[in-house]
Amino acid sequence: MNTWCLAASADAFLFSSLTETLGLVVLAAMASGLPVIATPAGGVADYRRDGVNGIAYPLGDITAMAHAMVSLAPDRERRVSLGAGARRTAEALSWEWELDRLDESYREICATPLDHAAPALPPFAAPALPPFAAPALPPFAVSA
Repeated sequence: MNTWCLAASADAFLFSSLTETLGLVVLAAMASGLPVIATPAGGVADYRRDGVNGIAYPLGDITAMAHAMVSLAPDRERRVSLGAGARRTAEALSWEWELDRLDESYREICATPLDHAAPALPPFAAPALPPFAAPALPPFAVSA
C-alpha cells in the first residue's frame, strides 16, 4: 500500500518534532485532509492554526499532546472540520513558494556569523514511562 494512501486513511496527523525546519511534512498531511496535532515549533507554527486546521499543544508537554489525541479521536465532526481546514491551508500554498522560503532561510543562516547564531533549544527531559507490554497477537498465517 502506498504510504500516502495509508496516511490519507488516518483520522489525524500527530507531529511531535521540535526541530522541523519548514513543516513540509505537516503540509503534506494537511494536503491529505488530516488535522494536525503539533507543537508550534519551527515551520509548523507558520501553518498550523489551533482550532482551524489542527490542535496545538505546548512545547514538550506530553500530557497535553495525549489529551489532544484522546479528545479528537471520538469527535468525528471536529476531525472533519479541522481536516477541511487543513486541506484549505495546503491548497492556499504552493511548493514553489515554500522552496523559495527555504532558500531564503538557508541564505540568512549562511550569512549569519557563528558568534551570533541562535541559541540551541534547552534540553528536553521526557518523563519516565512505564515499560510497554505489547498485547499477545494470534499467530500470523500465510496462505499459499
